[in-house]
Amino acid sequence: MAEPQGFRQNGPARVAGPLAVEDVEGRSKRLGITIDRVLEEYGRIAFTSLHDLVTWDEKGMKIKDDADTSAIIEIVAAAGSGRPYRIKLHDKKPFLDAIIRYLEKLKKDENGSADHDGETARQLLIRELDRLAAEAAEGSGTPEAPR
Repeated sequence: MAEPQGFRQNGPARVAGPLAVEDVEGRSKRLGITIDRVLEEYGRIAFTSLHDLVTWDEKGMKIKDDADTSAIIEIVAAAGSGRPYRIKLHDKKPFLDAIIRYLEKLKKDENGSADHDGETARQLLIRELDRLAAEAAEGSGTPEAPR
């Protein structure tokens, strides 16, 4: 059986190897993953409050029919009534931090300044993937697979 692209065999465990930038771009295009979609989802998680999701009445908490449940991690419902009594939301800070990093990068790009000593985003990604592959190879005790 042929190895899936982006994987190599290291003993009994399969270890993901670095994918070429073109492979990542192609995969994200096939899946319809865009920066705008990711930012939209991050925003839905980061800016949702409990009041956007539920209402309260004399019987307790009820999830709104039009609630955007992206921000919810867990719902605990009462055994007897089936009504939720606890809702756990995602931690907003990582999502807010990611949005801020992206907006700061956009601001730097608009001003013509480049991060990482003039490296393009592609060069930075390749360098980072190479670093991760080298770390993985060191951890497995096998030489790095050529790209």
